[in-house]
Amino acid sequence: MKTPKQVIQDWVSADNARDPHTLIELYHEDAENHQVALGDPLNGREALVESFVTLGSFSRQLHAR
Repeated sequence: MKTPKQVIQDWVSADNARDPHTLIELYHEDAENHQVALGDPLNGREALVESFVTLGSFSRQLHAR
């Protein structure tokens, strides 16, 4: 099992690589994402990966220590 720090580092790496399919593997298949600007929560990996791709969430570079 990965440590929380490893999960965050993997998330940042996948986000910076603009790789939604690697990124989504870090989420539970029944994950919920609450984004105030989007209204209703996104439910499940399919909805999350779609939002990563269509909403352009890969527009910035992140860093983790």
